[in-house]
Amino acid sequence: MMLTNFTKFNSTKYNSLPKVNVASRILQQHPNFAELLGKIYSLTKAHSIELGLQLIYHHMQVDEVKVMIEKFQFHQNASAFITSVSFPTDQVYPASWLLEDDGKLTVFEYSIDILVKRTLEKLIKNPSIFVEICDLIRDYHFENLLAPCITA
Repeated sequence: MMLTNFTKFNSTKYNSLPKVNVASRILQQHPNFAELLGKIYSLTKAHSIELGLQLIYHHMQVDEVKVMIEKFQFHQNASAFITSVSFPTDQVYPASWLLEDDGKLTVFEYSIDILVKRTLEKLIKNPSIFVEICDLIRDYHFENLLAPCITA
């Protein structure tokens, strides 16, 4: 897998994703989820890198020129990353990806968090851990349910 062109967002693909309740129900029925989580946790811990998994689901409709961006906010007196539709700028960084059938990636969500940018720079320099996580997701047949993501 090449990480040379993994910054593109596909609104048509995003808008066709299942709703959260559907995606969650399918994930709960999958027998190997805990095993996959354990392997990815061990891998990220061994390499001290801020990567994880994100449930793939459709938050809301996204126009062709906009993208999904997570922003740090306070919600109900607690800190949270809130995802919303917005225009991309040069201050947004890919934070999670959809695995395509052809081995390519498209962005699931972007972030404005500078820590995401730092982890992204590490991945570009050495993508091997990221590629291994993507391979595990495919090996366990979770490519339509889970997105590799930066957890910084």
